[in-house]
Amino acid sequence: MNNLKGFNDFLNESSNTSGGASFSVWSKWKSLINMSASEIQNFLDSEQGKDAGLTRKQAKQEGGIKTGRDSARALIRMIPTGGTWEKALDNWSHGDWAWARRQVGFNSRMRGMKPTSRDPYKEDNGDYTRWYKSMLIWGHDPKKPIGKINKEPKNLKPEHK
Repeated sequence: MNNLKGFNDFLNESSNTSGGASFSVWSKWKSLINMSASEIQNFLDSEQGKDAGLTRKQAKQEGGIKTGRDSARALIRMIPTGGTWEKALDNWSHGDWAWARRQVGFNSRMRGMKPTSRDPYKEDNGDYTRWYKSMLIWGHDPKKPIGKINKEPKNLKPEHK
């Protein structure tokens, strides 16, 4: 696992996961999470998806980072209940908002790390690249367009900005 240390340090990079509901976080989340819950579940269950992301044991060994597999399970739960700002506000727990912040941070960083020296999606043997698997397990398919950032509602409470 030591050869993954630099990558895992990057993944563990602190991002603000504190705080409750935030329209800004939800809007970014809604634009970056461009896969359905069933697409994420199908990927997790596929041969390619079975080795995507670190196991909880590996994540613990690498300093206690959050795993993509845990993120995928959170997304499968959150996507059906967070399709609109109002639904997310009514249905998401504090923990869900923390996951949304992690998912926005991870996907934003990883989109900027797209490999340019080779095919970013497939290895020479036809398997998905680690980068592509990471994106999929965190709910973002870089082959699909991202959504638009939603306009802030006029009646948004200051604590939800």
